[in-house]
Amino acid sequence: MDKKFHQAALTYAGIGILVVLLTLLFAVPARKASLLLYLAPGIFFVLIFALLIYKNFRKLTMALCFLAGLRTVLFMLNFFGIHVEYPFLGFRVHVLMTQPFRPIFLINSLLMVLIAYMLARAAWDL
Repeated sequence: MDKKFHQAALTYAGIGILVVLLTLLFAVPARKASLLLYLAPGIFFVLIFALLIYKNFRKLTMALCFLAGLRTVLFMLNFFGIHVEYPFLGFRVHVLMTQPFRPIFLINSLLMVLIAYMLARAAWDL
């Protein structure tokens, strides 16, 4: 059982950082450089959550699995040209049409599927 949490934590940290870096390098337009302020701290939180997963925090692992599933859907929507933003302030969701079929979003979506699978495997002992 502990082995599954350890594997999930390493997957979450390694692939999570890769997804953040790929997003920073390829998906953030130059005009939205301010998004770097929101994405860069993501690496810090990925490492903190990975440590907690490693220590067998089952409920957190379940919640992160659900969130990874949502991120998978968001990346897939981006791949098809539908950009969904949900600002921290306010309860409105903004949907914008963007350039479809950008491979970076398909790659990130597939990476998030792997993260979600590993988290589910640990949290629900699959």
